[in-house]
Amino acid sequence: MSEPVQVGDLGDESGGSVWTRQRLRKVFALLVLIAIGIAAARSDIDMLEALERMRTSNVWMLAGMIGVFIATRWFNGEVLRQSLSVLGHHIEKSEAFYITIVRTYGGLVVPKGGYGAAGVYLKMKHGVDFAKSGSLLMPLMLLQFAAIGPLGVAALLLLRSQYGVPIDGWWATCFCLVTALGVSVFLLRTSVPAAWDGKVGNFLRRVGQAWQQIRGDGKLVARLLTLHVLLIFLRALRLQLALYAVVQDVPFLPVLVASLLADIVFFISPTPNGLGTREWIICFFFATLPLMDPVIDDTRVASAVGLDRIVTTLLVIIFAQIGLVRVAPPEEADNGAKPSRPSAADASSAQPTPAGQASDSTPAAR
Repeated sequence: MSEPVQVGDLGDESGGSVWTRQRLRKVFALLVLIAIGIAAARSDIDMLEALERMRTSNVWMLAGMIGVFIATRWFNGEVLRQSLSVLGHHIEKSEAFYITIVRTYGGLVVPKGGYGAAGVYLKMKHGVDFAKSGSLLMPLMLLQFAAIGPLGVAALLLLRSQYGVPIDGWWATCFCLVTALGVSVFLLRTSVPAAWDGKVGNFLRRVGQAWQQIRGDGKLVARLLTLHVLLIFLRALRLQLALYAVVQDVPFLPVLVASLLADIVFFISPTPNGLGTREWIICFFFATLPLMDPVIDDTRVASAVGLDRIVTTLLVIIFAQIGLVRVAPPEEADNGAKPSRPSAADASSAQPTPAGQASDSTPAAR
């Protein structure tokens, strides 16, 4: 999945606390995956049939998924590039593309692990301070919410008017809350009381300063919102192509709603790149969807989301090999010496945390 951008860390922490937090995060992620596996085993999904459908998936649909993946990553890089321009740092479009790939690659095993590597690279190559770039992620995440929430509400209303699907109270509440969070970014205070000291106060102060820089350019805000909307539709398109690949015809509206829910879950997922949680929410949404024409088969949906995960993971690994060479730490210009390796403390301080937690999704990209 081309991930949405996620909120950064609240500040520097000691190596011990970072290590403890990472271990707890891995244990929690493992428990979540076990729970999802048990739920899948007890469901009506035929795993053997799902695997067979993945094996015999339509080649042309797979080619379309690859094309959409590349386009999604490219526009994810454009969000990064334009966001950094606010801080006075300018990077090439292709460089931004590979940074987003490497960022996802680092998170294949360790949840949000790629953000630290990307932060180290940006600091070494472009002098982007960890704290400054990390604080920029909070308003960018809320900007994504400003796109996800209203689109989700509109999609639910259209499902009711065009297909007669009753509006689910839980999904509607979820999208309304996300909309409220997205709107809050435009009401975000840019000043923090001087009495608020410490890690939280300093983080909020940096967030306010970063948002003040973004909000000062109305055209930039409009461009970022437009890019986020485009990325939302690209992610939904990739999911629909995956469904077509396993011979499951589904109208675009329910696919869009499922993709939007997957975007939201990605922000709070404790697993690497939303592994398991994204697939679960999509399957759960389609399982609770009233009967439609054509009938949506749970096994085919499971096959489609599994196929999407496999394709995107393989593409991330392939492109990351190129990206790791492209974004390798530069040699010092003055003496041609080998670049110094970033310290463990630097890499740890660059690690972001998932939204909604006191201390780790932002992309889109999903």
